[in-house]
Amino acid sequence: MAQEGEVPRTPIPQSEAPAPSEPTSMKRPRDDDGGVIASATGEVADDHRSPKRRAKNQDVLFRIVVPSRQIGKVIGKEGSRIQKIREETKATIKIADAIARHEERVIIISSKDSENVISDAENALLQVASLILKVM
Repeated sequence: MAQEGEVPRTPIPQSEAPAPSEPTSMKRPRDDDGGVIASATGEVADDHRSPKRRAKNQDVLFRIVVPSRQIGKVIGKEGSRIQKIREETKATIKIADAIARHEERVIIISSKDSENVISDAENALLQVASLILKVM
């Protein structure tokens, strides 16, 4: 019994765990939950994705698909245009190898986020886009 001035405590019933035959569903992680996955039972599991595959919060990343016949405009003779864009913008630019029977190439442009109004990656993207869209 509770003494004078003390709040009586009542036991709180614990929820029953699901039977082993019942499947537990996993919720899709939200963008703002820091990579934590909660199951239907309320249990929390850490997301164990490879750190190489996950972009850091401060990284700026663009992936664009370019017709294969236009990729030469971006690369330039002996890679001179792409190298010039890399040097001017300080962005990382990678052009994926062609996939057999596909008529597109993927260009990945990335950089660290900066205090500038336009990030290095965005600046590089604008330059690449202007090369592709330029009528020659």
